[in-house]
Amino acid sequence: DADPARISAVFSSDEGQSWGGHRVLMTCREGDKNIMSVSFMRMLDGSLGMFFLRKTGDACVLNLVRSDDEGESWGEPTICTDNQYYVVNNDRVIRLRNGNLLFPANLHASPATDISVQCYFLSEDDGKTWKKLCEPLAHPDRTTTSGLQEGGVYEMPDGTIWGWARTRSGSQYSMYSKDGGVNWTTPVGSELFTSPDAPMQVKDVGDYTVAIFNPKPRYYGRVEFEAPETGKGLWARTPFVCLVSHDRGQTFPDGYFLETDPSNSYCYPAVFEGEDYFLVAYYHSNGSGLCLSSGKILRVSLSELDGPYKTPAKAAKSYAAQLPKL
Repeated sequence: DADPARISAVFSSDEGQSWGGHRVLMTCREGDKNIMSVSFMRMLDGSLGMFFLRKTGDACVLNLVRSDDEGESWGEPTICTDNQYYVVNNDRVIRLRNGNLLFPANLHASPATDISVQCYFLSEDDGKTWKKLCEPLAHPDRTTTSGLQEGGVYEMPDGTIWGWARTRSGSQYSMYSKDGGVNWTTPVGSELFTSPDAPMQVKDVGDYTVAIFNPKPRYYGRVEFEAPETGKGLWARTPFVCLVSHDRGQTFPDGYFLETDPSNSYCYPAVFEGEDYFLVAYYHSNGSGLCLSSGKILRVSLSELDGPYKTPAKAAKSYAAQLPKL
């Protein structure tokens, strides 16, 4: 989190079947502690937008830069938040049906503490200007050691906006807005999206909506794995599952494993929708015993989601195993 970094890209010319052509898109400027957590978006003027966090001093703010040449060069940044310490995960900026842009940002009380609250920022002019929508939302249990962290957001078919956040309370906490993000319900723990202190992502892919996350740390009696060679553990971020909704996020009746090896961990999913497939990019510990060691891009055909617990022949490459009925 505090190490200077580069934002780099790899490219696929065959719909995510293979990757290559590594290129650096952006490097830290003088005075930057880090740049990280990218969200790409096609802007209304046709340019490519890249959102990313920039850490300087005690601040961590979301920046938006635009490219008119598909990422060969980038313009000057637009600052999307005020100058405090915000966390905005990768793949977190969404475009609402009315064209507005929205993202959740988790405000840390200070760089020295994990306690955080959830804020929302909106742009009505395709990212040129931004405003904070509401007072920060807090975890209802004020004795929590983490608060609400690393939130996400999804627009339901009726325009209701569903927000969520990771917690140390055993599940993702959900909140809802009926007025475009101005007012929100009190955050409540989810019985379905049980979870360790790890982020979840929800995205539309074709006719489906997928929720990708780590189930509860002691799901089915499993205890957290600790890598003996490092003693650092993997933060209970295993297994990695994909729940599937056929009614745009209202119910999630079907579920599959994406990764199952208890000696590895998987987290921070980003989802890209293709024509008949979707890609999931995420951290993979890759046998290192370190949670944030490596990255992986998984390609899943939409045909693999055609029925409950269906496992076509190709699924052997995509899923380590089927998920028992939840």
